[in-house]
Amino acid sequence: MLDSPTNNFATLNPLFFRTSYKPTYTEGNLEATPIGSNQAPSMATIGGLQSGKWYFEFYVESISSGTEVGIVEATPPMTYIESNTDLTSRIYRSGGNKESDGSASSYGASYTAGDIIGVALNITDGELTFYKNNATQTVAFTDIASAMPSGGWTFFIEQVSTSNTGIVNFGQDSSFAGNETAQGNQDGNSIGDFYYEPPSGFLLFVRVISKTQR
Repeated sequence: MLDSPTNNFATLNPLFFRTSYKPTYTEGNLEATPIGSNQAPSMATIGGLQSGKWYFEFYVESISSGTEVGIVEATPPMTYIESNTDLTSRIYRSGGNKESDGSASSYGASYTAGDIIGVALNITDGELTFYKNNATQTVAFTDIASAMPSGGWTFFIEQVSTSNTGIVNFGQDSSFAGNETAQGNQDGNSIGDFYYEPPSGFLLFVRVISKTQR
């Protein structure tokens, strides 16, 4: 891990979960497995993104039914996200559809076990783009800035079956807990360890803590 007291990398947040459906977290809170057949969102520990260009990767370790990845309002209620019209969200679903605030439409390729999904959040230009195994699925949404929730955006994954397991990489481990051979790609600041090289200008998101804050 490249994490340090002054450079804190995100993980999945074990304190945020749908009542009675908290996923099981392993691999330093980078791997999530649902414990029930209902949607169980897993949120990044660092959120509230309101500017800049940010990137992370999601490895689909196993899947038997729906899985989603994307961004959601920073402080959503502790409930499912897919098809939820009461939440502000932008999603890429495993069947290939995209979803905006609970409304789905056709988008890109489907994805399954062994695939790596890259998520490129470009708040500067108001765009969200998804990649499947480093192949762009084109810009999914162009309203990221105009539709931004008051608290900003947070990355999340959501899996709907106990047979689904996913591992995120916020820049710590491009091997995805040993499932792949680490590639060692870094962001534009020469930081991190990504399987694929992030798009030009995109960074991993970390919380930088100053000496006075410590």
